[in-house]
Amino acid sequence: MARLKLEPKYITDSRGVRTAVVLDIKQYEKSLDLVEEVEDAEYVKSVQNEPTRDYQEYRKRRLKIGP
Repeated sequence: MARLKLEPKYITDSRGVRTAVVLDIKQYEKSLDLVEEVEDAEYVKSVQNEPTRDYQEYRKRRLKIGP
């Protein structure tokens, strides 16, 4: 997986406490893409051991009973 180099800019309150982060739009979009990839990988891992069925049998059954 690609490593993302972020260059965040922080918004602080009057006491200097960070209250928000600003990212370049390209960095933001890339970070969303990476989060989606991680979520997809976690989903695939979670269903990896589930039983499978033949697509042609599934299709015949679906066509017979409808949506």
